Amino acid sequence: EVIEEVKATEEVIEEPKAAEEVIEEVKAAEEVIEESKAAEEVIVESKAAEEVIEKVKAAEEVIEEVKAAQEVIEESKAAEEVIEEVKDAEEVIEEVKAAEEVIEEVKADEEV
Repeated sequence: EVIEEVKATEEVIEEPKAAEEVIEEVKAAEEVIEESKAAEEVIVESKAAEEVIEKVKAAEEVIEEVKAAQEVIEESKAAEEVIEEVKDAEEVIEEVKAAEEVIEEVKADEEV
């Protein structure tokens, strides 16, 4: 009987130790779960950051396209100015030709 009681007492002593081990394992598992959740949050934040980077790149491309369009507009304006200058020069040439004709007519009249 004493032996049986000693064995029973040993079992009672061992049970809390086993329970403590289980508690420690549960705590370790909880820590792993928390770390996993933190890692998931980092992944989500990383994906969000990648999306922001993509949007910034797209915006930069749009800015470049706008700058290129502005350059085309400026070149077009410069071309229009050149066209106007050419038209002015043509008008001057026409006026010079008209003046030359008048001079020729005057010379012809003087000869007569």
